[in-house]
Amino acid sequence: MGFWFVKAACTAEDEEARARAGTFLRRTGHPHLLWVLEEVVLSVIGDQFCLPTSRTVEDLWKQPPVLWDDHGEPSPLLRLHLANPHLPLRPAKENPLPSWLQARNGPLLAVLAQRDDLIADYLAVHGPETTVEALFEGATQRVGPDGFAASCRGALRGLPVGPARESLCQEAARDYHDVGRAIVRETGWVWDGDEAAFCWFTEQWERYDALDPDGARLRAYARAHRDDDELFYRAEEIAKKTSRPNPLPPRPRTDPLRTPASSRHRGGSWPTDLGSSFGGHF
Repeated sequence: MGFWFVKAACTAEDEEARARAGTFLRRTGHPHLLWVLEEVVLSVIGDQFCLPTSRTVEDLWKQPPVLWDDHGEPSPLLRLHLANPHLPLRPAKENPLPSWLQARNGPLLAVLAQRDDLIADYLAVHGPETTVEALFEGATQRVGPDGFAASCRGALRGLPVGPARESLCQEAARDYHDVGRAIVRETGWVWDGDEAAFCWFTEQWERYDALDPDGARLRAYARAHRDDDELFYRAEEIAKKTSRPNPLPPRPRTDPLRTPASSRHRGGSWPTDLGSSFGGHF
């Protein structure tokens, strides 16, 4: 029943009925209606950002609802949510919302609602990895209200010391996030591992060359992580892009028809050993 009420407040043909339903939703503190309105908005976030969504919402609306128009202005649905003083809801381990939906899309809703204080709750309830990944999704979006991507980047810069920052540093080093690399350059953050290796994997070349002029630290790190698939492909990409030798050893040849772990990973040439030529100056 709650989903139909939310739909009526946004799409009812009767203007008076739509207005009365909307007024009620903007003020209500009824737990069920709050959960329903939150689930609808979280699902639409997923739909607009190509993230997880809820079939309940898709089945309810003949025309998929939106949160903003082509000019970035909030839709009636988003205005209803933002106007209610009880929303967004704080994440909790046990609530009627699908956990995966709240974990993946909730941090983006917190940013949309300018409730960065909720990010700490998402970190505590759903963990740093999922929360940081969600904020990265928002930070790289080209759709949404003005300033939304910048606000997500701001939330990433505001991550507390500890596992959350470590998760960001791992993403910056292991994946292809220009946003993550920009943040670690600006803030000086490093992961818990070797600082020189971190600078190499985040392409901070001046800093790396000063820390590891003969490449010894990078070679030692590479030997210790020779079986790390993510670093393997990341190193390959960096070597191909920068012409710096790849510090990780080549992998055993496998079936040429085998699909790489990620479609983003490309093939390339590999060194044959971890000799003394690997490092900062060549």
